[in-house]
Amino acid sequence: CILGATGNTGISILKLLDKQAARSQTSAPDFHILIRSRSKLERLYPTALQNPRIKIFEGTISDQSVLKQCLQGTRVVFLAVAITDNKPGSTITMDTSKAVVEALESLRAQQVAFKPPKLIQLSAAPVDWKFLQHDAWFVRKLVTRANSNIYKDLAIAERYLRSQEDWLTTVFVLPGGLSFDEQYGHELSLTHSQDGCISFLDLAAGMIEAADDESGKWDMQN
Repeated sequence: CILGATGNTGISILKLLDKQAARSQTSAPDFHILIRSRSKLERLYPTALQNPRIKIFEGTISDQSVLKQCLQGTRVVFLAVAITDNKPGSTITMDTSKAVVEALESLRAQQVAFKPPKLIQLSAAPVDWKFLQHDAWFVRKLVTRANSNIYKDLAIAERYLRSQEDWLTTVFVLPGGLSFDEQYGHELSLTHSQDGCISFLDLAAGMIEAADDESGKWDMQN
């Protein structure tokens, strides 16, 4: 399930999952996407509208009925809802996290054998200082100040999701700079961020790798 499927990260995840499914020799699973605008999806990735494997749910994160339908029966949820404006009081990431948890709690209450999906939360490197430790102090200060409200929202959402650890597993993906470029390759790390920028497609590939991992080494990690 992809939330924020028409954003830069969400659409990249969708494209890679679609290509992955097309290459599969076995029966590929369906995947659900939640979008606010069908016309935007048609403009960005028209293939999705004709693909029977892609189940499209149109609505907002605050619509619990639609959100529960989208989450129902999923193995992984990519929380890729994001904004780029550093507006004071921004709570989009926390609002999304809270809405997802509430929807999953409702589904759990309705189903005896409910198995919650793994959550893959899009965040940003400046939320965890260990990923900025090799940068000069003035660079760290400049980066964090420029997007302070966004990072505050991401940090609050992370604390909230960690408070649900007793029944929900989350992987926090914290990229550094991002660019609109080709897919060149990625590396998941618990200790350092990438040098320079990576593409949204590389970010998406990393999030998919974390989602597919069954060893648990990325669970509840940054």
